Parts: sequence; structure tokens; C-alpha cells
Amino acid sequence: MRKILLTLAMLLTAVLPALASADTPAPALASADTPAPALASADTPVPTLDLTAFGKIPVMHDGRIKPMDAFADYWRAYFAGTRDGALPWLVDTLFNPARASARPAIKVANPDLLALLGLERRASHLYTYAELAAAMDAHRAVYQAAQNIVPERRTPAQTELLALGGKVADLADLLASLTLFMPISVAMPDSVTLKGPVTYLDALPFREPVEKQVKVTLRKKGEDVKRYTDAEQKNAWFIFTLDRIRRDAGGSTALRVIPVANDAWRTPWALLIDGKGGPQTVTLFADWRALVRAYGTGGTKAWDSTIKDIRTQMRHLDPARIDRATLALENAYVTFNPFFMVAALYALTLALIGFAALWERPWIARAAPLAFLAALGLHGLGLLMRMLILGRPPVSTLYESVLFVGFVTGAYTLFQFWRTRRMGWLALGAGLGLFLQLVGFAHDQDGDNMVSLTAVLNTHFWLATHVLCITGGYAFCLLTAMQAHVSLAAEALPRLIKLREGAFRTLHTTALVALAFSAVGTVLGGIWADQSWGRFWGWDPKENGALLIVLWLTWVLHGRIGATMGTRAFTAGLAALGIVVALSWFGVNLLNVGLHSYGFTDSAARTLVEFIAGDTALIAALWWRAAKKEKEKESESASCVSN
Repeated sequence: MRKILLTLAMLLTAVLPALASADTPAPALASADTPAPALASADTPVPTLDLTAFGKIPVMHDGRIKPMDAFADYWRAYFAGTRDGALPWLVDTLFNPARASARPAIKVANPDLLALLGLERRASHLYTYAELAAAMDAHRAVYQAAQNIVPERRTPAQTELLALGGKVADLADLLASLTLFMPISVAMPDSVTLKGPVTYLDALPFREPVEKQVKVTLRKKGEDVKRYTDAEQKNAWFIFTLDRIRRDAGGSTALRVIPVANDAWRTPWALLIDGKGGPQTVTLFADWRALVRAYGTGGTKAWDSTIKDIRTQMRHLDPARIDRATLALENAYVTFNPFFMVAALYALTLALIGFAALWERPWIARAAPLAFLAALGLHGLGLLMRMLILGRPPVSTLYESVLFVGFVTGAYTLFQFWRTRRMGWLALGAGLGLFLQLVGFAHDQDGDNMVSLTAVLNTHFWLATHVLCITGGYAFCLLTAMQAHVSLAAEALPRLIKLREGAFRTLHTTALVALAFSAVGTVLGGIWADQSWGRFWGWDPKENGALLIVLWLTWVLHGRIGATMGTRAFTAGLAALGIVVALSWFGVNLLNVGLHSYGFTDSAARTLVEFIAGDTALIAALWWRAAKKEKEKESESASCVSN
């Protein structure tokens, strides 16, 4: 399928540049050097239409039904690494592929890949479909050679070349979604009694009789078009035009907006080719055609009323699976994007705590808890929205686990602040919350963050027990590590000595809670694995990572309880727990092996290595500083005794 889509991309490279031309191409038979027919004009002005209702149209994508807003979000992030302006971009892509193909849409940042394709480097890293498809076509041999190399032996540039080929093919699929409803630029045969702009759909009924005439011409005069009359040339070009459009666009599978009850939805092209539509389907098909026409004319009334008709028809066709409340909730989630506001509120909390430390103003001290409470409340609301939309616990992907861990750490630090009234707890919660939100944003740049789960993962009981325990363990491990960092810093820097009492007092308890969650979660994971895969333990990298956390905590706590580990060593060991969690949570996914490999891979390796190196250096520096201060105190004490 990927090869077919890439071939589609190469063919559309020839089609789309011709869309800007209103001139009729010279007639010819199907030839490799023949320019493709135009489907629309790239100079069509952008209509000022209200896209709000369009964003609420249901579409089936990746096994679930979502609003068009979320569909646009996915594709925009997948192609460009950003969700900004997703819906207007999608509308332009669907309704004016000529203009969209000439606008920067796909992100390519690897300089080696750009050099390989002969493309100049840009600050935006965004390139148009037309130039990328042309470059891929020019380097087809390199692409095919990369396909023949086993994944383990591919260079990063080859891996990204194949990924880019997939993106170009996917964008070609989107660009072709509604082309059957768009005007084609071709001289009509004398037997075609159509006036005005003619679409592929308009011309299709005339194909069979015109093809018979072309076959007669071929038998009499062969393929030498110079011997054809003007009428015969028009017939030949007409057939070639229709065949070329169907070959280029007929395999479009992205825009599944024709509901079929108890089955996968169809794209307009698939419905036309399969010929399986019923009376209501025909009405919906006509509505999409009318919507393309309304976009082309800029008719706001026709646009709005047609969208209303489309949504009504879709609900009638598949009422069991179109949940209006869920779609409205997801539309609000995409529009509101709560977690960006959550990050801003966590940052505001940190700023207010800093201002309160510099300027002792009562109102600033009172504002910080309110900002944190607002952040945590909005954080919980975002998680609740995701739960209601997906119908499952919000801990099923790497991105979701980051969000959930941030909420748990925030709830715990808020409880400790309420109990002790120490502002440091709020600073700890806001700092961890902001950091985890930034990690989440980094893992939310490549597509849909509300994925449908595979059958083995889609088990609500185990998602609500094993996964919640494991992610709860991550949360308390991070809290433990941060408290240990604060305690080490307070020991190394006398100015912060007041922080040590609050941080160290609960350190042992927090570590025990982290161990309890991690151990129970690991055992529950083994039981789930036994039920799903027929073995309790398989030394899978993710299983090893979970065990590593349990063993590390057990070793450090046992050293403390058994008095074989000093206070500083105990604190440093718990500070290093953050590194252990990073390896278990993110590092095992970099191996890209095992049954649990479902998270980020190559792009996270550098960040993970930098984090481990930086945190190790920080712990070592704090240890050295604390040891130096201790020696200085011992020297001062010895000097006082001798005096």
C-alpha cells in the first residue's frame, strides 16, 4: 500500500502544477511525457467562510470517529510538526489542492536528507508538496534502494527519506480526496452536451460512448495523433484525462466521510468506484459535491446549509456510532487545548512564588496557591475530557502517562502544602508540572494523541489497575527524586538549609510509597501478561525497566534501614532515582524491541542522554559541595577544640 501511495504521489506531481492553467492542453494519447489535466485553478480566491461547523463534521480515522477539527489537528502535526492553523490548512488542502500543493506543508529538518534531495535549507524547515514530490521522483532510485535495506542497517538519512516518502504519499492522498467533484480543464468532445465547468463526475457518464469512438479511431488510424481530426483528438484526450484522474486519485483513502453502518466508512472516491451506495448515501454524496461548489463560489449560505445537511445525513446513516456529545466534547478539547493553559498556570505559580520570596507582599503569597489550584483543576479537567472522549483510563500511551503523572505529582504536593503550609511544596509541584507538560508537548508533535488501542491493550480493568499503579509509581519516584535534590542542595548550600528540614522529613515516606506503587504495578503487569501473552515474565525491556525501579528503591531503602548507607549517600541514591525512572519510562522505548515498545524512539535519544549526563553531573557536584562543607565544619570544630 505504501508503494502504491508513493506512486500516487509521483503521478500527482505532474497533475497539480497544471492546475493553475486554464488553457486546454494539446490532445494526445496516454504517454509518459503527456502533461496531466488541470482539476482547478490555484488562483481561485480564498473564500471567507465560517469553518466552525465544518470542524464538527464526523470523519472516521485510525479506527475511530472524530470531528474534522481533530482530523485536521492530526494531519497538520504529522506533516508540519505543529497544530497551528490546522483546520484552515485542511480546508485549503481538500477544496483547493492546486493552491495547497504550492504552499509549505511538510517539515524536513535533516540537513543530510535535504542535501540528498537537492533542496535548500530553510529557517522554517517547511517545504511544499510540489517540490518534495518532484525531488522524490528525481531520486526514485535512492528511495527504492533504501527500501531494500533492512531497517537496522539504514542510515538516519535513509530512514527519514522513507518516512518523508510516506508523508508525501499521504499528502497526495489528502489532496486527491475531493477531486472527483472539481472542474477539469479539457476540451469536451462534440458528443458531450455539457456547458460550464465540468467535473470528473459530470463527464463520467459520457466516458463509455466516447471510448467506443476512440477504439474505432485506433483501429482505423493507429496511435499517430497527427492523422486524427480535431474531433478525434478531443475524444482521445477526454478518455486519457478521465483515466489519468481516476488512476491518480481513485485510491484516496484518507477522507472517510461516507458512513456505512457496522463497517468502515468510505471516501467519496471509494463510494464511486465500489458502487455500493444506497439512497441516503447518494444524497450525502451529492451534499459533498454541493459543498465543493459552495467553496468554489464563496457562497456562505450554501456552505453553511450544506454542512448542516451533511451532518444530518451522516447521523441517519450510522446513528449507533456517531455520538454527538462525544464529538462535541472532542471538538471543544481541540479548540480549547487545555494543557497549554495548564503549562502557563504552572509557570505563573512559579513566578508568583519567586516574587513572594523577593517582595514580601501578602497578596502575592495568596495568589500563588490560587494559580496552582487553577492549574491542577484544569489539568484534571483535561484528563477527564480525554477519558470521556476515549472511554478508557487516560494512561494508555506515553503521552497520556506524562499527563497523568503530572496530575498525581500536583495533587500530592497540593495536599502537602495544605497540611504544612510550606510554599516549597507548591514550587515542587509547579516545577514538576511544568517540566512534565513540556515533555508532553515534545511527545505530541507527530500526530494523533488520542489513538485507538490494540486489542491486547484495550482492557479497562488492567488499564485502571496495572497502568495506574505503574504511572503512580513514576509520579512518586519523581517526587522522591526532586525532594532528594532539594535536600542535597540544602546540605551543599547553607543559604538553603531551611529547605532541608521540609524536604528530608518526608523523603523516606515518599520513597516507600513509590516502592509500593511500583512493586504492585509490576506484579499486576505480570498477571496481565500471563492472561494476554501466556507468560508471567519474559524479560521484555519494559518489564526489566519496571523491575529496575523496584530493585533500585529496595537497595537504597534497605541501605538506609540497615545503617549501611549514610544520610548523604541515601539522599544521593534517591536523587538518582530520576535517572532510573527516565530509563524505565522512556529509555526502553529507544531499543524499539519488545511487546511494550509503543513510545518515542530515535528522536528522544539525544534528549535522554543529555538529561542523564546533566543530572549525574548535578548530583556529583552537590555531593562534592556538601562533603567540602562538612570538612570545613569539622576543621572549624577541631580548631575551636584546640583553642
